[in-house]
Amino acid sequence: VPSALALRNARSRHAGFARRAALAHAIVMALSCLPPAAEAQLVVNDGATLTVDTPRAETSATVGSSGTGTLNVVDGGALVVDGFAQLGVGGTGLLFQSGGTVSLTTGPLELGGGGTYRLAGGVLEVGGANGTNGTGTFEFAGGTLRVTTSPLTATAAASFAAGTTSTIDTNALAATWSGLFTGSGGLNK
Repeated sequence: VPSALALRNARSRHAGFARRAALAHAIVMALSCLPPAAEAQLVVNDGATLTVDTPRAETSATVGSSGTGTLNVVDGGALVVDGFAQLGVGGTGLLFQSGGTVSLTTGPLELGGGGTYRLAGGVLEVGGANGTNGTGTFEFAGGTLRVTTSPLTATAAASFAAGTTSTIDTNALAATWSGLFTGSGGLNK
């Protein structure tokens, strides 16, 4: 490349600047190819709907804390939340999972009075002492809840959609669900 030869063979003080500028440009271009870091917080409110169909990492997720919000996770989607997830705390929030994976790595899933998690497909990974709690509703409609990290304690009410069979995979850990179970859908363990 002629310009690279010119930079290496140049003897003026401008050549040093040009080399540093070329190196800085190469570093910026290399860094622009890295995947994005986790967002500070995923928030879906005020009538908004967000669909996750590719991998995404967040430090927390809040759906429906102001007005209404809907979060859809579909095939190909992977949502990793390294903190709390709140649905319908202060408003109306729905997380509808028809595919993909949702992983709550360190925080609980809190279902406020206006919150609903509908697990119709894919895998929800959650664990911990307050894994799924609150006064909202968890709807099993064909997906899999997999216990991860530590034994799961869940206190939210759960319903089982008619004509579906859902799975709770304890993953060699314990799972205790003290919320009320309703509905005619099936459950595999």
